[in-house]
Amino acid sequence: MKFLSALIRRMGIRSRLLAFFTLALGALTLSTAIISYAALCVFIKESTFREERELSRRLAERLSAHFAEAQRGLATLRLTLRSDGPSTKKQTAVLRAFAARYPDILEVATFDSNGRGLARAGRIKGRLVWGKNTSSRAGRKEFANLSGGKFLIGAPQVDGATPQVSLTIPVGDKEGTVLSARLGLGAIFTMIKESASPAAHAYLVGADGRLLTHSHYTPNEDWAHRPAVAAFLAESSGRQGYPLIVGTGPQRHLAVFHRVVPTGWAVLFESPFRTLLAPARRMGLRVLVAALVLGSLFWVAGYLLINKIVEPLGLLQQGLQRIGRGDFSHRVRIQSVAELKKVADTINHMAESLSASEKAKRDLAHMIVHDLKNPLSATLSAIECVLQMADRTLSADEKKMLSLGAKSGRDLLRLIQNLLDVAKMEEGKLPLRWSSFSIVELAGQCVDDLEPQIMKEKKIISVEVSHGLPLAWGDRDLIHRTLANLLTNALKHTPPRTEISIHVRNDALTRTLVVSVKDNGEGVPADFKDRIFEKFSQAEGRKTNQRVGSGLGLTFCKLAVEAHGGRIGVESDPGKGSEFFFSIPLAPEK
Repeated sequence: MKFLSALIRRMGIRSRLLAFFTLALGALTLSTAIISYAALCVFIKESTFREERELSRRLAERLSAHFAEAQRGLATLRLTLRSDGPSTKKQTAVLRAFAARYPDILEVATFDSNGRGLARAGRIKGRLVWGKNTSSRAGRKEFANLSGGKFLIGAPQVDGATPQVSLTIPVGDKEGTVLSARLGLGAIFTMIKESASPAAHAYLVGADGRLLTHSHYTPNEDWAHRPAVAAFLAESSGRQGYPLIVGTGPQRHLAVFHRVVPTGWAVLFESPFRTLLAPARRMGLRVLVAALVLGSLFWVAGYLLINKIVEPLGLLQQGLQRIGRGDFSHRVRIQSVAELKKVADTINHMAESLSASEKAKRDLAHMIVHDLKNPLSATLSAIECVLQMADRTLSADEKKMLSLGAKSGRDLLRLIQNLLDVAKMEEGKLPLRWSSFSIVELAGQCVDDLEPQIMKEKKIISVEVSHGLPLAWGDRDLIHRTLANLLTNALKHTPPRTEISIHVRNDALTRTLVVSVKDNGEGVPADFKDRIFEKFSQAEGRKTNQRVGSGLGLTFCKLAVEAHGGRIGVESDPGKGSEFFFSIPLAPEK
């Protein structure tokens, strides 16, 4: 949790919005697919159950009606036989008429109380036949269990060519003639088989759990151990038509049953979940793919929207940075988001106010600095005149004090000149006097100018140049002052008895001369490298812990170099010195 909180704190607003939008969209897509799949599964289960329940009910009722119709016909036939008497000839005629009227009756016959046949009528290969019944059913249970004039339904025969079941009833209320018929079940069994589907098995089982007919399996097998059949056999409350979830894992099935009233049989429909839910899986996959495609489109739209919101924030940040660096002429242009446009207008108004304030301050400073230059020049001239006129009358201490005053005045005059030149270069009003010159001679002149200070501080300055160095092209005076500022800066920040080196090389790729000044001072702090060339910026010396310089020398150098189309920079390792470098163009070829 802490790691997640730290990660969120490190993320930017764009990353946070994209992460939130991605997670929300992913959760929505996944939940949509899951809910759709679950709803589809429930729908398929319920619709399949309703369909199979209705089919099983209809088939069970159809089979019950088949038995009821046969029983009603046999009951009517029984009354006719009872009224006509025991004449075999009359019985044969009645049985023949009955068999002709009921095509599902395969055979109808009468027997005496000992099981000997009396008369019969039936069908052989579709033809109606009749005559004396010569068969015997002595000892059969249909004769032993007949009582009270009730029908006895025998065990179904399903292993022959035509599935059938026997129906037996005594003709009279007492022991005597017995009426027996074989009822064909072929049409009903075919109907049950044809009711099956690729996702559902339809079958009929007996009251003992034995398979009577199935769309795929061989009948007459003992299926009492199967879960759906076992649930039917265990149901003693008379309930039927309710869903049975049987099996586990890949073997789970949805089943439903309805009883056949006079027999105790049951019509069952059973659907494997794997087959039943195959359409749901396919549909769920399609929904997932569609959700992913739509989610991707929405993600792209969200990404573009987030960029449309975040990009103006980047423009605001860049604008504030530029205004913070003193570029008060910069304006933030935002048109996309109304709220951010108001913020941009506020920033632009602030920049205009700062620009006006800066201009007033700059004008005042220029006026003051310019007005200081003339009296200061007059003061320096007076001091130098006194030194020349009273050279022999002044004591050594007096000369020293006047020399120090003159030096301080010259430093102040140089500072004033730097202020004026920096202001002119910022405004683009300082014209450049272009000429070709030798950078080596210019470096030597800078070293000669600083020789008293170099000797006093016991430091060494070396100049290293490449062979056959071409001439430079630019304002010689500005480049001279630039190199002198860098050397003065290096002298201030290097300890006594150390070396300062000047390197000059020709960069053929950019057609420039690269000049660098390397010292062994305390170096520039890493967090100050980007600000060291800004106006009035000063780095603190580590050893002295004091600010040195006015903060204008490096700014002057930067403006002077950039006015020539070059670049200036610094490479420094704190505690190991610094190397300032700048580039100026080569003189054009004649």
